[in-house]
Amino acid sequence: MNSHLSFFIAIFCFVAFINAQTVNSSSNPPTHTAKLATVPGFKVSGHVDTSSAVGKQEIAISKRQTTEIRPLPAPSKRKNVTYGKDIYPIFKQNCFICHGETIQVGGLRLDTLEFTLTGTKSNKVIVPGKSRQSLLVTAVAQLDDDSAMPPPNQKPLTSKQIGLIRAWIIQGAK
Repeated sequence: MNSHLSFFIAIFCFVAFINAQTVNSSSNPPTHTAKLATVPGFKVSGHVDTSSAVGKQEIAISKRQTTEIRPLPAPSKRKNVTYGKDIYPIFKQNCFICHGETIQVGGLRLDTLEFTLTGTKSNKVIVPGKSRQSLLVTAVAQLDDDSAMPPPNQKPLTSKQIGLIRAWIIQGAK
């Protein structure tokens, strides 16, 4: 589909969403935020503030860095992958600035095996034996724009690093 047409369809849908939210604002919480759609090349999200009499509507449109969906790298074929030997160096180089001993953005700490397996207060980020269901893999493989890690201002993990993380999880995350 033409990217301009996709963009305008997304905007039309978002306007419909905003109108539906503001029609019955008394039964809705004061503020609503929604990820409306991801169209090729664009991410469209919106916000409605019904706390004022007028109501404020905003549309956020950002050009994505890539227009293609990144495929999930295959797990590494390496055997006996361990946190201490293989995964810790990847996390130290790429993740500790935000998820280390000093700072834990989102409540996630990755500087020890125990903390990594614990995850956050609301989510386990590793499902031992199941790399595809592990939120950590979704984040570092950047399969979802909203949870993609590391942040856009940092270099993403390589396919080899992601494959090693997947192999570690599949092998039981030890």
